[in-house]
Amino acid sequence: MSTAEFLSQLRERDVRLWVEDGRLKVDAPPGVVDAELREQLAARKPELLAVLDGARRTLEAPRALVPLKPTGDLPPLFARAGHNGDVFAYRALAELLDPRRPLYGLEPLGLDGSPVPDSVEEIAAYEVAQLRGLQPEGPYHLAGFCAGGTVAFEAARQLVRDGHEVARLLLIGAPFPTVYRSSPLLAQLRSIPLRVDSHVRALAAGGVAEGAGYVRDRLRRRVEEAHERRDPALDDRRRVEAATLEAVARYEPPGYGGRVDLVMPSAAWRNSGDRPHLWHGVVGEAVEHVGPDGATGDTVLLPPHVRATADLVNAALGKTGPA
Repeated sequence: MSTAEFLSQLRERDVRLWVEDGRLKVDAPPGVVDAELREQLAARKPELLAVLDGARRTLEAPRALVPLKPTGDLPPLFARAGHNGDVFAYRALAELLDPRRPLYGLEPLGLDGSPVPDSVEEIAAYEVAQLRGLQPEGPYHLAGFCAGGTVAFEAARQLVRDGHEVARLLLIGAPFPTVYRSSPLLAQLRSIPLRVDSHVRALAAGGVAEGAGYVRDRLRRRVEEAHERRDPALDDRRRVEAATLEAVARYEPPGYGGRVDLVMPSAAWRNSGDRPHLWHGVVGEAVEHVGPDGATGDTVLLPPHVRATADLVNAALGKTGPA
């Protein structure tokens, strides 16, 4: 039985758990905590303490931090979302990280309808304040996906400028910011070969009936996506997305004397129009981690490629000391 199932059974029996002075406390109606349940509680005590501690951290975390994996005794990895602010893109990666490594997603300002900063420096300053609310002192471990890599880069610069240690900065499938200065049309054209390749592979994998089904499924998804674009509930996310891309496009990366780990989806992506090699020119040390063939910037955090990405991330982080 999983911990979640066990806790669900306890709730059904009106058993309440909490932590006091590092000890697991139990409150229940008379007769509920029999010898069998007492034995189960004792056997599961470490995992129950970990779950309750994670819940406490969730409630106490600053509002921009989403605890995708709040437990573990290694320093947490603070992962900046891509341009659309969706930290749940890291959900599959969180499950494959070193079990001792917590992971917090960093959500940008503006998803709640508040004003969106119009520069990378302002975006990063807000997120630095948020992560320091949970971890006041370094060493810090940062990551950024896609356009979020530029924000994570600036956050690392600001932390170092203010006298804090940044142990690791991981840029996961992160194009160099000058790439975003091209028009939206050119950005779409750059991705056409990758999209065409994926469609050709999918169609070639089956026969005529399977191919027709594939086309129908793609059309259905396009209709659903069009409906989502009309959904007013997504206005704030679209606003954050547009503002982030504009800010990244204007950003001139200053020099950063620290180490940067470039997590490349594949060798093909490394040599693509996203120009990740240009990061070498603005950092003190760049360490490349290149994934196997097949992954792109769009799929690096999705199954099945996320497993290879997790291996690269775990290798880049290493065992960087206890929290």
